[in-house]
Formats: sequence, C-alpha cells, structure tokens
Amino acid sequence: PGFQADFAANSSAVVAPEHPIRVNRMNAIRKTVLAARMYADTNHGEWPVRLSDLKPHLEPSFFESISGVLEYQRPALANGGAELLAKSPVLFEAKPVDAGGECVGFADGHVEFVKDAGRLRELRALVREAGSGRDLILR
Repeated sequence: PGFQADFAANSSAVVAPEHPIRVNRMNAIRKTVLAARMYADTNHGEWPVRLSDLKPHLEPSFFESISGVLEYQRPALANGGAELLAKSPVLFEAKPVDAGGECVGFADGHVEFVKDAGRLRELRALVREAGSGRDLILR
C-alpha cells in the first residue's frame, strides 16, 4: 500500500523495476508540494508552517503513507519570483531508501533525484540558512 498503491492506481508510466520506490517517492513529493502551493495560493501567499497543516487538503490514506517519510522546510524565497522558487528546497526524504541519492522537492513544484553528496549538503545548508529549521511532517 501507500506510495506503490497510490502510484499504480494513478499512473500509466512505465517504471524500471529497480527504481519503483524512487518514482513513488518523487510522485509523493510532487503531490505534497502541489498541495502546499495550493495552500499558499488560498492563504495570501503564506506557505504552511508545517506539513501537518496540509492534512485537511490531502487524502487521509496518502497523508498516512507519507507520515515520517518526508521532512518539510517552509520556503524562505517564496516571494522572490519563479527563479528563486526553483532554487528553494522544501521537501527532503527523512530516510532515503536509495543509496544512490535522495529525492528533493522544490517550491516551484519540481522534484530532483540528487546523487551528488556535495549538492545535497548545499541544499540542506540553504534550508538551515533560511532560519526556520526543518519540521518533520507530523510534528
């Protein structure tokens, strides 16, 4: 259940057998960032303080499936335009399942599978510099 069932039910994409968990995580991150963007659109540009604020906006089974799996950071660059949103990470995997890298969601809605450990450190440093700190999804 969870990611795999959600992905299988809503996708016709062909997935390489060695990467289904990565694809499921990327789709979950994309869906969660989209919900956060919609939240911001209806709240005068204010992003949720923590992802638990999105609970009313996500299907209960989906919300349960991402519980403890993702880390959220409110975007520091939300009012800086599209170019800055593309550089503002908002979601990380709490416990990456792929030793080859980590899925990261950005405020503009795109998701990257980041393989380079240096780039991951850079993205996490950007989050720390934002000042509000990471917030586990159900805190």
